Amino acid sequence: MSHHHDEKIICPNCGSEATGNYCFQCGQETHLHKETFWGLITHFLAHYFHYDSKFWKTLKTLWFSPGKLTLAYWNKQRMRYIPPISLYIFISAVYFLISYSVPDKKKVVTTEEPQISFADIDKLSERQRDSLSGALIRNEGENGMIEVDGVMLDSTGLDSFFDAELHPANKGLKGYFDNKSRDINKKHSKPTAKYLIEKVTHSLPKLFFFMIPMMAMLLKLLFLRRKDMYFIDHTIFALHYHALWFSVTVFKFIPLPNDISWVLDTILYLAVSAYLVVAVRNVYNVGKLKALVSAIFIAFGYGFMFALVFIAAMGISFLMA
Repeated sequence: MSHHHDEKIICPNCGSEATGNYCFQCGQETHLHKETFWGLITHFLAHYFHYDSKFWKTLKTLWFSPGKLTLAYWNKQRMRYIPPISLYIFISAVYFLISYSVPDKKKVVTTEEPQISFADIDKLSERQRDSLSGALIRNEGENGMIEVDGVMLDSTGLDSFFDAELHPANKGLKGYFDNKSRDINKKHSKPTAKYLIEKVTHSLPKLFFFMIPMMAMLLKLLFLRRKDMYFIDHTIFALHYHALWFSVTVFKFIPLPNDISWVLDTILYLAVSAYLVVAVRNVYNVGKLKALVSAIFIAFGYGFMFALVFIAAMGISFLMA
């Protein structure tokens, strides 16, 4: 029901004086009926599908109209699309959720347990150290088995027993290392490069978020003469491009045969590279050559800075380990 245009109404939400069906201050309807159950459900579904359609509209524009979302935001046309920061957070969260859920196609699955070094060999008794040097080998048993300090080993097990590093699966190890000494060994041993890389890899969502202003800085350097563009304008472009990258490269996690997977990965990376050239050209209104050179500068500059950030993160992880 609409109101007479001269009728004065007090908004129940903010208390402002309003005319018509909506408050000019907060936008809420000025005449609300008590909700029914089905009305509440309908209201909820309407809001859900409104966001849903808005999301797909934003994603379609992001994929097929390079730079259009950035230009729309710059031109204050913001109601029709999802805000850049919300879009980035949602898409990157989905990307990393899938990446951590899908097993690495290149990872070799093995049942071999991690190796344990003798960093705490001084904590062993003299008898145990002598055993490890082979001084206590005695009593050749049946079927080629050899007794080493009460533990029967075959020739293969014996070779492993005297390696510089022993596998926890080795029977001889259990005679000399219990869980307590294993924990001590891990506590005092320095983290390996593989451990540091894995630890930093799990922090990639934070690193990529940090790289957004880094990309904006590169754009600022490229278009330093554009006095009409501020750092935040370049940040909007960086947010949209990162959202594009995550939304497209997520398809590389589709389980496919290795040959097909390699082709798909190549196509995806070429697509996002070409997209950057077109987006720069459309948003910054430059020629094809300038757009190509700018994209190459951004790619190499971004890669260099990401390497520095990754190494710095590894250094911090090493110090905190």
